[in-house]
Amino acid sequence: EPDWPTGDTPYAKAVVKSARRRWRELAALFAERGDTEADTAGLLELLCVCYGRWRAAEDMIAAEGPVTRAGEVSKWLLISEKAARLVATLEGELMVSPRKRGGKRKPPKTPTAGPVGIA
Repeated sequence: EPDWPTGDTPYAKAVVKSARRRWRELAALFAERGDTEADTAGLLELLCVCYGRWRAAEDMIAAEGPVTRAGEVSKWLLISEKAARLVATLEGELMVSPRKRGGKRKPPKTPTAGPVGIA
């Protein structure tokens, strides 16, 4: 596991907590796949930090809202959006998203219509 940076702010602590959790989940997947390349570990660490930033920013948005009192977009929303894009890109690169691993998404449920012809 990486030597995660430390910080005293609630945001920094939340980033590290989420990054650690994601690292453990994905490290198990990589071990199962037999993927222990050094360059993979660096990308995996980057993915986990970005994931932690996204998760922590989402928590801050939930607490403070997406718009500041001055009517401006929250910095947390901007951080969340950028981190989410990086997570998606890195998950694709590392082939850890369900679709990239060969998993299939279930199609959305379609509401069933009532009997036809009833007025």
